[in-house]
Amino acid sequence: MGAHAGIGSPCGATPPSRATLLTVAFVKRFTGGLSRHETQRERFVTMQQQKRRLLQLFSALSAADRETVLLFAEFLNARPGQEVVAISPPRVLPRPSEESVIAAIKRLSASYPMLDGTAMLNDTSTLMAQHILQGRAASEIIDELEEVFYAKYERLRAESKTPES
Repeated sequence: MGAHAGIGSPCGATPPSRATLLTVAFVKRFTGGLSRHETQRERFVTMQQQKRRLLQLFSALSAADRETVLLFAEFLNARPGQEVVAISPPRVLPRPSEESVIAAIKRLSASYPMLDGTAMLNDTSTLMAQHILQGRAASEIIDELEEVFYAKYERLRAESKTPES
């Protein structure tokens, strides 16, 4: 094992200890900041995981308890000084004159790194299937893909309460 074993080290290295992970989580929680290695996409993925967990818990509650949770969430959301999650603007890569649908999906995913790939899967796979199975022209599909990515970005930006950039 080399001198750099531990977090982020190559395969075969020992994983970080539970104490290390807890310390990192504690520091992040109480400093309110991102570590220098945490990206906006990682923060968004964490939010997506939290949403899934919250939905699981919410689904298991009685109707009265669900109402209580909603009231509490509305109370928290109405407090002044709420943190606004900044969503960076997309870095839209130029569209080449000859581009395959797969290349377009990769280009748009790179242009919109703040979007959750899993959430995009349904739309992209539907359009890809239309291209392959129904013979729709690649240029039509790519035009639609660009619209889908932009619409998902706008929805994410609106949900995050980010002011117009």
